[in-house]
Amino acid sequence: MTANYPLSSKWYILYFDAFFTCITGGYLLYNVALFTPEKGLLYNSAHLAVGYPYFILCTVVCGIYTAIIHKRILAGTFNAEKAHAVFFGLIRYWLAAGICCYGFAKILGQQFSGADEIILRDSLLGDVSGNYLTWYYFNFSQPFILIIGYLQIAGSLLLLFRRTTLAGTFVLLPVMVTIAMIDFFYGVPRMPTLLATAFTATLCYLLLLHGRELAALFFKTDYPLPKVGRRGLNIVLRIGVVVFAFVSIYHDVLKYQRLPQPVTTVLDGKWKVEPSLITGQANLPHTGETDAGKWGAIYFFGPGYCAVSANANYFDRTHSTFGRYHLDTSKHLLGIYFLHTNDSLRASIDFIDTQTALVKGILGKDSVSVKLTRVKM
Repeated sequence: MTANYPLSSKWYILYFDAFFTCITGGYLLYNVALFTPEKGLLYNSAHLAVGYPYFILCTVVCGIYTAIIHKRILAGTFNAEKAHAVFFGLIRYWLAAGICCYGFAKILGQQFSGADEIILRDSLLGDVSGNYLTWYYFNFSQPFILIIGYLQIAGSLLLLFRRTTLAGTFVLLPVMVTIAMIDFFYGVPRMPTLLATAFTATLCYLLLLHGRELAALFFKTDYPLPKVGRRGLNIVLRIGVVVFAFVSIYHDVLKYQRLPQPVTTVLDGKWKVEPSLITGQANLPHTGETDAGKWGAIYFFGPGYCAVSANANYFDRTHSTFGRYHLDTSKHLLGIYFLHTNDSLRASIDFIDTQTALVKGILGKDSVSVKLTRVKM
């Protein structure tokens, strides 16, 4: 299967050939700048970065180029097929070089790891940006990183040969579409997002060069098998498959809606434990404390669950105690049953205001006096 070269004289082929070649040139200049001396690097990298202004400039220049070349083609003074062949080669080699770099970066450990990983390990989940969450999440599985890296390298190698360009496009396009969507929706910095988008758009262009053949392959291919059933029955079955999938899930949605919904209480949220008394001894929460017997913070969440953490600023599941609680606001009573220790807290609770509460009672055989201060989450 070969590209439909008679289309090379069409205006949109002329335009996208020039546009993606401009992107290729900008990418190459930027990377050449990385090998210059330090002063040159600081200067050139700032001016040669492929950003939004560069894309706008390429759009305008390529529009002018297309108008001029199209007139020359009509006048018979320009060889569109030869120009398309040159641009086609440049675009393929650029894609292969750029995507292959990212593949080797994953395999050699230069992507999804770094000095800031130790900071991420000690950061609160709610304080971490989507970019760093993505970075840390993908670094969790080394085999997954290697698979993506090898796919990028294999697809790039296929792009280096005309006969396997389409196969390389099919290998790389799903990978790059996924990466571009992650970069865009999870707040990855502008430069890699633009680059992933450019790679994806260029792969789509290479795919569209085979548009007629692919349309015939995917939408007009008929299997040499005898027809089974009537046309009307087949239509019903096709609709039935979609309806079955929808109803099976929607049934669960309705079932969940009919269940008693969790009742929110005034306790829902995180509360920091102020200096408290257990059996007459002061129990002060410490930032580095890991003793599950001490209370640094307590979390109330529906329906009727709670968890006590020894650390007021960090929830360690391996050193925390989960429980079920019951609150009687009319009698100012709080009861907590701790699931792992089988201990029970029976206490009175008095709300000084919406942000502060005093809890006094018995935990097992020990007396407890706790002041809770609500923490904004």
